Amino acid sequence: MTRIEVIRYLVLILPLVALVAAMQGGSRTRRERGALLLAGIASFVGLGVLHELARLVGWWDFLDVAGSWRGFPVDLWIGWAVLWGPLPVALRRHVGLPVAVLAAAWLDVVMMPWLHPLVVLEAGWMWGEAAGLAGVLVPSVLLGRWCADRRRLEARASLQVLVFGGLILWLLPTTAMTFGDGSWEYLAELSSLQIVLLVQVVLVVALPGVAAVVDLATRGNGTPFPWDPPDRLVVSGPYAYVANPMQLSATVLLIILAGLTRSWSILAAAVGAAAFSATVAEPHEREALRGRFGVDFDDYRREVRTWLPRRRPYLAGDAILYLAEDCPLCQQLATTVTAAEVPRLAVGGARAHPSSPERALYRSADGCADLGVAAIGRTLEHLNLGAAMLGWFVRMPLVSPLLQLVTDTVVPPATPIKEQPR
Repeated sequence: MTRIEVIRYLVLILPLVALVAAMQGGSRTRRERGALLLAGIASFVGLGVLHELARLVGWWDFLDVAGSWRGFPVDLWIGWAVLWGPLPVALRRHVGLPVAVLAAAWLDVVMMPWLHPLVVLEAGWMWGEAAGLAGVLVPSVLLGRWCADRRRLEARASLQVLVFGGLILWLLPTTAMTFGDGSWEYLAELSSLQIVLLVQVVLVVALPGVAAVVDLATRGNGTPFPWDPPDRLVVSGPYAYVANPMQLSATVLLIILAGLTRSWSILAAAVGAAAFSATVAEPHEREALRGRFGVDFDDYRREVRTWLPRRRPYLAGDAILYLAEDCPLCQQLATTVTAAEVPRLAVGGARAHPSSPERALYRSADGCADLGVAAIGRTLEHLNLGAAMLGWFVRMPLVSPLLQLVTDTVVPPATPIKEQPR
């Protein structure tokens, strides 16, 4: 056995042995085991990005060996991902994040030169090490720890969007093109106008998927990750129109990407992913949700299809939109909504609500509330799919505060807010 083969076995086996050892000495809940997997996926995707950046900048490279992905030995990739993701999460009760970062940095400083000639280090490789620790290890470990301990819901949901977005829209297509056909270089041939139009199309297609994550967090107190699910059945937002908004967005984006990169391999991957979701993942998820939410879930699925969106929303109960009487803009809206006879939405004055909202307050049938611009976004979701998509955009985490600021600047509120959305 050559030195290169010994190194490759060791960098794969030793991290896995360390992870198994770290998991001993106590039972792990399903959530904790899922958190280890999530941290591993995050570090795996992050290290793939780091590898591409290192090759571009010239921090390091690898010997050309069999079993590599774009020059990255897969066994080294897996072992490195375990060290930078699941292992620190498994040791979270004994090792704090600063200690985990320092330990990883020390180990790399010692071991990376020893891995020569499998790893070829360049003069500035320490900058790449710092970038990896900050941009891969820290987010991966935080995501896993937050998931295991059920903390920082908004942050872990946001990180999941980045991780699975990178997995589905970068790592999977790149792998398909590496071993199949197509190329990212075709995107460079697009004109400025085509790029602008493409960005708009991508944002529209991705909107249902991202909005679904927002509703899972704000309405369900959970995330899309199967081991970090919501506490409540979520039938609002995109889920009022289609049962699988995230899978639908991802599949359509892959199909678009396949056309842009001229890759039959990506198209096959998209079809395969959709088939797997429809035949394996979706039936399993349906049984799990039926077991957790019973008749409410059955009622919902009788009305909402898996892949084909409804034109009108599924509304599980009546909602109320409270609008301030001393706000002319709100009163115009009240008149419009009342005249339009929006389904399952009553309109009331703000004085009728104990908190006297400053402009608008939307209270759904399940008791959740949205204020201001977000309340208007929820109102649009009662109309049809086109209006609902505008409503989802209005409620986006960065968009909603900006629109609220603009609204408050143009038409200052007359009464203070006393109630916060939940």
